[in-house]
Amino acid sequence: WLTIRDRYGYVAKKQRGKSRTVDYLSYPVEDESAWKTVKEMFDLESRLRRNNDHALIDDEGFPFRTAPAPDWKNAGEKITAAREGEYYLLALAYGPHETCWRLRGFTQTLMDLIERPDLISDISETYLSYLLSVIDVCIDRGGEIDGFMMVEDLAGTRGMLMSPDTG
Repeated sequence: WLTIRDRYGYVAKKQRGKSRTVDYLSYPVEDESAWKTVKEMFDLESRLRRNNDHALIDDEGFPFRTAPAPDWKNAGEKITAAREGEYYLLALAYGPHETCWRLRGFTQTLMDLIERPDLISDISETYLSYLLSVIDVCIDRGGEIDGFMMVEDLAGTRGMLMSPDTG
């Protein structure tokens, strides 16, 4: 087994050499006060200043992002190299529900939809605003992509995980 804390704060384990379900052991937003601290991670301008203009984008697979994010120069070089190789460039990001449960835990996020909808709304809106800011900066810096895909898991084999009317 491999147990790791990724740079976004969750701790998970998975079986080495196997492509199996990841077992999450802890999450960075245990309560609403922890969200106030984690929320600062979603302020792009201050993160760019604090992180010496690092891109905050990845070409490393998820989960288990452990390597530092590339800076904008290196990210741009990777995009240019892919363009020269005539690759289709697809940007991938978590959706708001996927982001919430990775920060709060799957079961807790479903409970929060009923018990703390304001918290879920704040996390979702903060994340989406951050994501749009990252996309804008990428485009402004010449990081044009061909497509965008949002990873979101809102249903099981028998239907939605929550009513579309929830929240």
